[in-house]
Order: sequence, then C-alpha cells, then structure tokens
Amino acid sequence: MKNRSRKTPLIMLICVMLFVSYEAIAQQASGKKLTISGIVMEANDPPIPLSEATISIKGSGRSLKTEKNGNFNLNDVPIGSILVVTYTGFKTQEVPVHRDYNNLIISLVRDLNEMEQVVVTGVAKQKVKEIASSVSTVDMENVVNKPVTQLSQALQGGTTGISVNQSSGVVGSEQSAIRIRGVATMGNADPLVLVDGVPFDMNNLDPNSVASISVLKDAAAASMYGSRGANGVILITTKRGVAGRINVDYNGYYGVQKQSIVPNLVDGPVYMRAMNQLNENMGSNPAFSEGAIDSTARGLDPLLYPNTNWWDLTMRESIPIQQHSVLLSGGNTASRFVININHLEQSGQIKNLGVNNPSKYSRTSARINSTVDLTRNIMIYTDLFASRSQQAEPYVNGSGRATGYLQDKIYAAPPTVVGKYPFPGGTVPGYIRPGTEFYGNFGEAWNPVGVLEQGGTIGRTRDEAILNIRPQWQISPNWSASGQVSYTVASGLDITNQDAYTFFDYYSFTQVGSYGLTKGSSLTGRNSYFYWGGNVEYKANIGADKKHNVNAILGYTQELRNPGQENTSAYFDFVALQSYSFKGIYSYDEKYLLEVGMRRDGSSLFGPGNKWGNFPSVAVGWNIDQEAFMDGQDWLMAWKLRASYGILGNNRVRPYLYQTTLNGNGTVASHGNANLRWEKLNQFNIGTDLSLKAGLDITVEWYNKNSEDLLLTADPLYSSAIGVNSAGGGNSPTFNAASANVKGLDASIKYFKSWDNRFGLNLSLGYSTLSSKVLSVGESNTPIISGNTILMVGGALREFYGYRSQGLLQQADIDNENIPKLSGAINAGDIKYIDKNGDGKIDANDRVPLGTTQPTKVVFGNIGFNAKGFDFDMLVNYQAGSPIFYQGAFANPFSTNPRITPQEEQMDTWAPENTGASLPRFSTAGVVFSDFWQEKGDFVRIRYMQLGYTLPESWLSNARIKSTRVYFNAQNPFTFSDIKMIDPETARSSVSTENIAPLKIYTFGLSVKF
Repeated sequence: MKNRSRKTPLIMLICVMLFVSYEAIAQQASGKKLTISGIVMEANDPPIPLSEATISIKGSGRSLKTEKNGNFNLNDVPIGSILVVTYTGFKTQEVPVHRDYNNLIISLVRDLNEMEQVVVTGVAKQKVKEIASSVSTVDMENVVNKPVTQLSQALQGGTTGISVNQSSGVVGSEQSAIRIRGVATMGNADPLVLVDGVPFDMNNLDPNSVASISVLKDAAAASMYGSRGANGVILITTKRGVAGRINVDYNGYYGVQKQSIVPNLVDGPVYMRAMNQLNENMGSNPAFSEGAIDSTARGLDPLLYPNTNWWDLTMRESIPIQQHSVLLSGGNTASRFVININHLEQSGQIKNLGVNNPSKYSRTSARINSTVDLTRNIMIYTDLFASRSQQAEPYVNGSGRATGYLQDKIYAAPPTVVGKYPFPGGTVPGYIRPGTEFYGNFGEAWNPVGVLEQGGTIGRTRDEAILNIRPQWQISPNWSASGQVSYTVASGLDITNQDAYTFFDYYSFTQVGSYGLTKGSSLTGRNSYFYWGGNVEYKANIGADKKHNVNAILGYTQELRNPGQENTSAYFDFVALQSYSFKGIYSYDEKYLLEVGMRRDGSSLFGPGNKWGNFPSVAVGWNIDQEAFMDGQDWLMAWKLRASYGILGNNRVRPYLYQTTLNGNGTVASHGNANLRWEKLNQFNIGTDLSLKAGLDITVEWYNKNSEDLLLTADPLYSSAIGVNSAGGGNSPTFNAASANVKGLDASIKYFKSWDNRFGLNLSLGYSTLSSKVLSVGESNTPIISGNTILMVGGALREFYGYRSQGLLQQADIDNENIPKLSGAINAGDIKYIDKNGDGKIDANDRVPLGTTQPTKVVFGNIGFNAKGFDFDMLVNYQAGSPIFYQGAFANPFSTNPRITPQEEQMDTWAPENTGASLPRFSTAGVVFSDFWQEKGDFVRIRYMQLGYTLPESWLSNARIKSTRVYFNAQNPFTFSDIKMIDPETARSSVSTENIAPLKIYTFGLSVKF
C-alpha cells in the first residue's frame, strides 16, 4: 500500500494529460473553426487594458490590433491554432486555442532589462537603477525545481553577503542558519524574515509559491525595520494571480537520500586489539585473548565471537524522498487568485525494524492568495496559509533521547556484541514468554537493534495558520494608502509511545534491562502573532520638466507576540512593539539618488526610559551612465555609485529581563537590569554596480559595522568587573556590556550570453570576506571565557580558546623535569603542551585564542547553459577562515562513557613500538581542547547539479500543455575537505557522535504547465 500511495499523484497526472490530449486531438480532427473574442491587458493589480496590441495567428499571416479598451475579435480560427500577442515593451505571449472564447483575457508582462526591474525593498517598490542602498535579489533559479526540503537551504549561493549553514541532517530538522554579513551580536543573529510583510518561518513555504526574495543588507535598506533589522532582513513575496485563463502548474520529484558521512568503524579483531592496547596503557590485563581475537577474525562462531557491523544493521542505505506541488492561478478584471498545495514526504536515516517507522517526516501546506478589486481604485489582498508537519524519531527510553542519541549508541556499541540472538533451544524458564527476543548486552539496554525493535517513537505534530489582509487605496494619481492586518497562530502536539519490555540475558535468562510503559502527550510550541498597520504614500514626477521624482511614505504599525515556545510558563509572555516610520526617496533625471529613512520603535522588552529608540538612515547614489559625458559609450549599459549610513537595533532578548522575577516560593528566579536597552548597530556601506552590454554585470561593496551596547549575561551581579569564566547563567542579569566592529567586502560577477534563442550560457561568481574585532568588554575590558571560547578586546567576536601543543611527549620528555606538563597522570604518548606564559607549568593560564568561530570567507560559483531543449545548472560553494576541532570521541574514542568504537582514522596511536605515531596513546583521559585537534575548516561543496530537458512545443501544442520539463538533480553530491569523520558544515554547530550529517539527495523531477 505504501508504494501505491507514493505513485498516486504521478498516475493521476498522467491520466489527466492523456485525457486532455485525446480531447484536443479529437476536436482538431473535426476541422471546426473557432470564434475568439477577448481583451489584452497588462499583468498588474489592477489590470490595465492595452490598445494597439498586435494579435496574429501563428503561421497564417492573419493579424489584427486591439481596440482602445484592449478588446479584440477573431473569426474562422482553425482549432489548435496559436495566437501570438505582441506589444512594444512587453514580452511576446503565445496562446493555444482549442475552443470558442467570448471573453479570453490575455495578460502581458513588461520586458524589462535588469536595471528596470522592480524590487521589493520593504515598504516600497523601486527600480533597480533607482536604489541607493544595498539590496540583493536571489536568483529564483536557485529555488525552483531543487529538491530542498527547507527553503532556507536554497539561499546558499543566491547572493553575496549571505552565509548559509545546515546544522543537522535529521529529517524535518534540516533548517539552515542564515547569517547576513557575519555576526555582530553575542545573542540571536538570525535575520528578520518577512513573507508578504509578516514574520514567518520560510521553511514552511513551498518554494514553487515564491515569486521573489530580496535581501536588505545595509542599514539604509533595512531602516524601515528599526529595532529588528540589525541582522539584516529577508523579504519574500509569494505569487499572485494574473487576469486570464486558469493556469495549472505541477512540480514534483521522487528520489533517494544517501548518508554523506558513513563512519569507518573498525571491525571486531581490530577493536579487540585496541582494547588490549588501552588496558596495557592503563596498567590492566588484556581484555581479549589471542584465541578470541583469532576466532573472531575467522568467524568461527558468530554467537560466541561476534563481529557486528552496527551501522549496516540499523542505518538505511537508500532513503526515499518525494515532493508534489500543484499551483492554480488565474482570474479576471475583477478578481485574481492563486491556490497552492504542497506535500513533502521523506523517510529518515534509521531503519524500520519494529512495529512503527521510527524515522520519517512529512509536511503538507496550502495557500490561497486572492486579489479583489472592490472599486476602480480600491482593491484588497487576502491571503490564507495553513500547514501541518509531522516528524517521527526513535524514543530511546528517555526524554530527549532521539535520533542523535541512537546514533551515538551505534558508534559506541562494540562489534564484539551480538546484535540479536536466535530464540534459545532447549528448555527455557517459564517467565520467558513465547516470542521474547534476545539481544546482546550493552549498557542500559542500548543495543541499537533492540532499541529499534522494542523501543518507542516520539511524534511531533506542528500546525500553523496565517490570515493576512492588505487593502490598497489609490486615492489619486499621486496619493495612495495601504493597510495590513495579520494574525498567525501555531501549535504543536508531542506524542511519546513506548511499550514495556524486559530484556533477558541469552545464556543465564537473568534480567539485564527494561523499558517502562510510556504513553504520553503534551501540547507544545504554542505561539501567536498579531499585526496591524498602514502607510500613506505620495509619489510624483514634479517640476516643469518632470525630472524630479519624489516618493514619500509615512507608516504606523503595532505588533503583539506571544512567543510560547516549549516552556509552559512562557505562555504568559507577551511582547508588544509600536512603530512610526518615514521613508523618503528622491531622484533627479534618474541620475542623482537620495534615500532617507527614520523609524521610531517602542518595545515592551525594555523598562521605563529605555523603551523607545530612533533609527535613522541616509543613502545617496549616482547613475554615471546617465551623464552627458557618457554618451556614445556603446559598451556600457549602466554604472552606478552609491553609499549609505544608518543606525539599526537588535531587540532579540527574552521578556522581562529589566525586571527581577521570582519563583513560586519567593526566591529570585532572575535578577533584572533596569538600565537594559537596545543593541545598536551603526553601518556604513559603499558600492558600485556596473552592467556592460556584452552581458557582464559587476557589483562590489565594502561595509563597516560598529555594534554598541551588546547584550551579555555574566557575573558578578552588581559590578562592572565581569570576570573570567563567567559567561553567566542561572539568575545572572543581562548587561549592555560590549562593543565590536565587523567589516567586509562583497563582490559578484555575472555573465550571460544567448545565441539565436537556442543556446544560452550564464556564469556567476560571488565572493564575500569579513573580519570582526571586539572593541570593549564592560568597563574593565576583562575577557569573558565560556567553555572553549573567549570574548576579549582585540580578538574576533567569539574565538576558540585552548592550549598550544608541540607534538607528543616521549619518554625522554617525561624524564626531563624541566619540561612543563599538565598535572595528573602524564605518560609518554600524551600530548605535549606549550608553556605560553613561561611560568614553568601548564595550566589554564596557558590557553590562547585559536581562531574565530565563524567563517570569514564565503565563495560561490554557478554555471548554467541551455541548448536545444537541454539545460544544465551547477552551484559550487566554498567556505573558509574558521578552524574545526575534533572533540570528545572524535579525538579520543575511549574518553567518553560509554566508550566509542574507534574509526580507522584513529588507529595510528602512540605505543612503545610506534613512537612516531600521529595520535596520542589510547587512554580514558578526557580530551583537552588544544590546537593538536585543530583542522583547517575550509571546504568546497557542490550544492547541486541539475540536468533537464524541455519537450518541444510541437509535441505538446495539441495536448493543451504549455510546457513539460523532466530533470535529474543531485544535491550535496560531493564535498572536498581536510576534515575526516565529521561533516565540515554541521561541525560548526556541534562536534559530536550525536550530530547527524546532511544527506545527499538524488531525484528525478517533472514540471508540467497547463
């Protein structure tokens, strides 16, 4: 039944295609002549009739022009003909006709060069050539037809200045962390994401429903978002209906996912010798005899001398994935609509060995966007969105024990433990019920096969619904008003399902572990958001020569958010924001550009005297190509210089931090800071945009950001002397206690060339580099050390912090008392650390910064071409500048509890007979954070490779199909890095055997437009 359900959408689509094709061919065979009447309009809200548009019957020589109101009438049109509609300044449109029409609406789209394109820049829409601030648009080719399960993944390589890193490969949790121009805060560095003006998790969107994505990178561009814009702003607009016939678009793919990291765990005999070496190093007797090792190697008795490959037993090799999306759009002169339905389904990494599938994810979403013209000058956008996602993970006999926890036990389970025994022969005790399974003993019933067969599942259901209403009123040719009311509500349900089970030893029949009965459910993730506001806009070309273009926008908004999240007590948290804004845009003769902005925010997050903040900005631009002295420069299409400066804020803090809060028993829960205020970001940006008629576009920008009043949580409580090893926590207050500088360069080169509309080539290269520097830490500038990182004046904004090393200690070093060593049991084969402060001992005072925690260079390259229906596209991404450190079991497999089975890469360890080894001796000692375990974190990843073919129109014209494209896509197929054993991308968030690497995805897709 599962396979049948997966094929149902594709079978239905094929049936529809066959039916439509048969009907069209039958009608064409009848020789019937058609009468076509209708109207040609500009695709706009509201639609505008186009007079004098030319309509011709392709291949016949017949043509006519539309009347003043855009109407036309054609008689004696052969069935199956194609109407070719042309109008100066608009893209030509071909419309196949298979029946009579008495009101055929044809909407034409303006044919604009890149400089004339209109970009959403927040409260305004501006032509590219009129923008003086730093605004980038994401190439939608990076978004559509890519098998991304989360939209955030598609932003990688979309534009310069963006770093996108996936932190987990668990299905349903593959969201990427997005950073715009680095990190300039110690808190939440996520950018503000708005979908049709509403804060929204972009990962719930169907990529096929997205019309455009704009990235506001500097303070002038993001100025209309004031206290929320310091981390940058991403604006996403969804598709809207266009007047005309109903269009049906189907996009779907089916494929498999592959593990990108498969550990090279040693087999039984190698593991046994490693354990013997460990015991020898620790002064203990061997764990395994030579006879046992030999019997294991020869496979004489798998039950007595097992050699288990746990990864193969529990992890899938090929993991199914499929996604289907249907989008309907159309309308008339009075109303337009878009209806979008999307369904994603993917299995997880873990094999299904028990009753329930313990690892899977699905998401279904529906969107209805409607546009209604209430009068000739009043229209209203009404958007409704709803989604449900369902994620299942294994439940390993305890809260928080899911996919990562199980993977850790797969790493840890020794190959000398049996996966599963057959039912014992002979007589068994009466308390052993028929059907009882026996598993090899490991830890607290951690045998991975036993977990999957007898353990439970945790299911997470998440629902979200949004209503977004936006009336628009064109008061006069120069004045307009718009409003917006939006309400978002989200909730979740977690269900834990585990049956009781008792584990018995295979030989003695004694109880060795048990799972308790767990049947629980909890409401979680409840949050809501209410927004309302409006703008008044004036736009005109003034002056005798109409060369002065003026656009002024005055706005007011109010927001109320209940963050909810997972903590029940958070349901009582409410965050309110009240804002006034002004945006002024001026240009003279399309040469000289000026933008000014001001936003004033009032937030409930801060106390009296600190609730309000002002965020001004200014930007100037000069279109050099419009100057008279540039006349005759045929090689140049556009050349612009621009600069901007502005102040933004960051209010991403928990509620009530300015107040001291109490527990139910009257004790202090957290100490408040009445002087808490916004983080402020001052940013300067300068850039140039160059567009050549040869098809080459170049953009270069340099920026300088200064962050002030950075929020830190640290001890001691009532002193400015924030001390070492005091990263804060518990009931410590939050202070505005640091400042930092971030500066960088963004550059991109794009090239496009087309030959006879049959061949095309596009190339792009993006380069971003940045550096950060801490300017102050509190009043005393005392460094703040948190674990293996440090915040100190002169250093990067959070650096790794640890010891410098100098190879391994040899016996001569142990015997030499003048060589400093760590305290404790130190032996030959341990790491040799450097006494950095020269005090003759190795201690915490010898630790030094070891590199920034964030990448400092991001490069992407894209190549694409099309020829005779075939197309190819590939995106390559490079990240550099931040080291990666092996930690925990990846540094020393025997340092953790439970111990981890070593990997082949970890076997060149020091021993008396191998003193030149690359790794220290096996021991149970904990891993000391040092540059011995440091690796260059640079990596190159092929983000995707796609080969497609579009069927010729002549094959489809009789079947009422506009276009059909088939494609093969490979996502994350290749990664090149010095890092072994772990994924270099997810390692930036965590280096642990519980961390799941991203999956490789191989899919076949189909895109059909009716």
